[in-house]
Amino acid sequence: MNGSTSDLLSGDMDGLRLFGLGRIPRCGQCLRYAALVDAYQAGCRTPGTLPSSLPAVPAACHVPYCSPIVLRLSGAEAA
Repeated sequence: MNGSTSDLLSGDMDGLRLFGLGRIPRCGQCLRYAALVDAYQAGCRTPGTLPSSLPAVPAACHVPYCSPIVLRLSGAEAA
């Protein structure tokens, strides 16, 4: 991941949520989570700005905790 943890702790709720997800061992090792954090740190912080090229949810992930953030930042939540 690019940047530092302090980028996620800027006071923004999505940043705090991403920081919390990173504390879950399986999420912290997930390629989708890493791509989501990279996109967030690159400025994708408003609905509709998230690239559609995020990795898929891993098959071993039975509860994709990142889905609400992905839906919100992709703009799909409003659809």
